[in-house]
Amino acid sequence: MHRERDGSDVPNAPFVFTSIDTGLVKLFANAVVFMVINAAQRAPRPRITNPVESA
Repeated sequence: MHRERDGSDVPNAPFVFTSIDTGLVKLFANAVVFMVINAAQRAPRPRITNPVESA
């Protein structure tokens, strides 16, 4: 149904942009950012991370 998948409609664009809908790219990027933030909040880490705060 999508004829631009082969890149013939937009020959100068990168393959990823011709094969993947931009809405899906944004949705995937948001999901990745959300997972990274979630992992960072759950990761056990010391409250004092640098010598300036501990001084």
